[in-house]
Amino acid sequence: MQCIEAAPTKASQSARWLPYGLGVLLVVVALAYLPSLGGGFLNWDDPWLLESNPMWQKPSVQVLWHIWTDLSPKTRHALGAEFLPVRDTSHFIEAWVTGIRPLPMRIVNLGLYLGALLALHHALRKQLVGEGLALLATAAFALHPVHVESVAWLAGRKDVLAMLFGALAFRAYASRCGRFVLVTAFWFVLAMLSKSMSVVLPLLLPVLDLWAKRRPNVLAIGVSLLVVALVMPIHIHVGQMVGMTQSRAGGSIATSLATMGPVWLQYVQVLLWPPHCSLVHEVPTLVHFTLISAASYFTFVVAGLVAIHRWYRGQRLLFVVLALVVIPLLPVSQVLVPLQNRMADRYLWWSVLGLAVLLAAVARRWPGIGVAAVLVILAFFTAVTAQRAGLFGDSALAFADATHKTKQSPIGPYQWAMALDERGEFEGARWGFEEAWRRTEGQGEVARRATNNLARLEFRLGNLDRAEQILRRGLGHFPADAKMRDNLTKVLARRQMSQPNGLEDFALEQPGR
Repeated sequence: MQCIEAAPTKASQSARWLPYGLGVLLVVVALAYLPSLGGGFLNWDDPWLLESNPMWQKPSVQVLWHIWTDLSPKTRHALGAEFLPVRDTSHFIEAWVTGIRPLPMRIVNLGLYLGALLALHHALRKQLVGEGLALLATAAFALHPVHVESVAWLAGRKDVLAMLFGALAFRAYASRCGRFVLVTAFWFVLAMLSKSMSVVLPLLLPVLDLWAKRRPNVLAIGVSLLVVALVMPIHIHVGQMVGMTQSRAGGSIATSLATMGPVWLQYVQVLLWPPHCSLVHEVPTLVHFTLISAASYFTFVVAGLVAIHRWYRGQRLLFVVLALVVIPLLPVSQVLVPLQNRMADRYLWWSVLGLAVLLAAVARRWPGIGVAAVLVILAFFTAVTAQRAGLFGDSALAFADATHKTKQSPIGPYQWAMALDERGEFEGARWGFEEAWRRTEGQGEVARRATNNLARLEFRLGNLDRAEQILRRGLGHFPADAKMRDNLTKVLARRQMSQPNGLEDFALEQPGR
């Protein structure tokens, strides 16, 4: 079978600099993420998943065997409560070669991301959209700040791996070269073994064909869907076994739909205005449809109908953009599978391609002012990406940002307090723990953890009266909490001078989920 090559266009023949454009783009991306490379472990999954995980302390053949074959709860919990053997193999190799250290792991994350961008660019070129447009679309995808959470967070390794394999699948499919049907399916399987959200990626193939105005290859799409469907039951089984899935928000599909309606609008806001990016997003549970819930679905339904109408009139762009935004979000819609986390920047990992296609279309429609406007937008994306990459190099900065961008979620102030406490900034840590308590009104797991850690902080500073007050307040909300009762006993014992050095045994709640 003859491979499909990108047809030369007038723009690509006249713009001699375009062959060097991809190299310049990769350098710009690397520079934008440079502020994150010197950072350490983020106190959000990194400590237990990577830094202190016993699986990586002594890498062996037996560990590698468990990574790929052991579905027991103990092993799955140790590996992030997921079945992602490709990601875990990458950590196994790192543990064996360099040890689990932040700098080389951050470099690997960035290298995988740059590889994904390279593969995506080749895929877009082969989709016959033109070299200049492919470069603009790749740049918009590459520089959008939603990817910072995946690239600059060490626990985001699964995202960049799956992105790389997904882009390689798109490239193989676009080439229509050799045994591309099997090659495309193979890359999708590796993406599925890196991140379960990859299950919907084969559905993007006909969308890209629609954009390129060429006939979809039904066999390649069908085989790809089949192989990812065969892997998905393992993800579901492990998720249910380790508690990654939960009951629906509000208890029913209707309440889950009501709750997630505003989230869909938030996703659009994050895409269009990246300063809304945050490590923590607030998603309050709604027990009935509100005006904002109805408005969100109404907006998407109307947009879908308009897109279909314009498609039948020969104008496919709106349908392509809408499909590229919506399809990658289906696995985290909370309707198909209710997950613990209801919203995250990283869930937009492929939805950004819809915005990238739109910006490329603007540049093509208005070669002068349109290109200038897109370049200004890309410069803005780059600045925000660099700023957020710096945040992800420091736990305190990352969760200070999340605290300021939320009003009700206790996660930001709690994690911020943990980071400040670790570095000895006790006043800030005290405020963070108290703010976490205030936001929860003494309810939930974060309030319980904040109580114990705030009491520990006061205990360490010698403020025994304050420590006792905090623990008694906590026991009023958590009367059965053994750690809290034990900590109160230590405070009272210290006061009576019967236990002058009891801090070592004072229960500490660990950061993270």
